[in-house]
This record gives sequence, structure tokens and C-alpha cells, in this order.
Amino acid sequence: MPRSPSSDATGPAILKVVDAAEPPLRIFFGAGGLPMTRAEYARRIETWEAWNDVALEAQGDLAAKRAAAG
Repeated sequence: MPRSPSSDATGPAILKVVDAAEPPLRIFFGAGGLPMTRAEYARRIETWEAWNDVALEAQGDLAAKRAAAG
């Protein structure tokens, strides 16, 4: 069961992001977001890799030659 955020912890965490020299465009707060997203992106990459030949075909002969060359 996910824990409820603590107001004592949330504020300082947000301020770290706001005050960072190079803050992230997006960030997960809590324990569930990153593992869930890793799993989803692994599924997406698997699909993209499975269909990569078709993607290269759509770009034409030059892309297929480049992919075959390495």
C-alpha cells in the first residue's frame, strides 16, 4: 500500500528541485513512479525494436543500408 506523503518531507523536496542549478523538467515524488515508468518504457522499447525494420523501410533505402552497415 502506498504511503501518504508527509507534508514535512514534500516541501523540502520541492524546494530542492526549485533551487537546483539545473532542475529536471519532470520528476517523480514518492516510491512508485520511477519503477512503474521503467517497466512501461521497457515494454515500449521492446515494441520499437521489434518494429524497427518497418520503421527503417519507411525512411527508404538509405536508412536500411546504414542500419545494415552497422
